This record gives sequence, C-alpha cells and structure tokens, in this order.
Amino acid sequence: MIKKDELGKRLLVFQEMHNRLTKKQMTEGDTPFIGSIDSNNGQRQYVSASPNHTGNSITVNYNGSVAEAFYQPVPFWASDDVNVLYPKFDLNNISGCFSALSFDKKNSGTTMDENGILKG
Repeated sequence: MIKKDELGKRLLVFQEMHNRLTKKQMTEGDTPFIGSIDSNNGQRQYVSASPNHTGNSITVNYNGSVAEAFYQPVPFWASDDVNVLYPKFDLNNISGCFSALSFDKKNSGTTMDENGILKG
C-alpha cells in the first residue's frame, strides 16, 4: 500500500479549473466525456470536442458522485468536476483498473475536501 506522504512521488495530479464544456457546446462526436458520475467508467457521452487529457490516467470525481475513481485508457475530455491523476509509472488495463480501485471511495475510505483534495 502507498503511504499518503509518498503519493506525490508516484502521481501527478492535474486539475484544470474553468475548463468547462457546457451542454450547448456539446455535440455528438468521438471523444469520451468523463463527468462526475458513478457508473459507465465515468463516461457520460461522446462529444465532438478534442480531448483535453491523454489516456492511461485515472479520474477521480470531486463533485457530484464524490471519490468515484476510474481508469481511462484512451484520450478524453474531463469535466471540471473531475481530477485527473497521471501516474509516474506505466499503466495498462490491469494496473490502471487496480490503481483506480485503490482510490475509489468504496474501497479505500477516501473522501475529498471542498478543494478536491483526497483525504481519509
């Protein structure tokens, strides 16, 4: 298990504020849109916007369905209610899903504060 003080050495946390795609701007396309939901790998729909994140990363909701975590294997657009974690090690489908499970609130007891910071 990774100790909390070692987390920053193993992950880069990316959160881009004000990176919002409104419903009016959303048109059907090929880019997965990851929202703060608890199902379907966080994928709410496909949009025509270019991805704003690369694949092989982990998404963790901090608003809405808080602390739900998912592995994202392909490039995607993340809503502004989602933190994106970029591991400093290689991921594949197995290690990505395992890593996401360790962050998910149902498995780790982890929660997030009002600033989107993991705690627990």
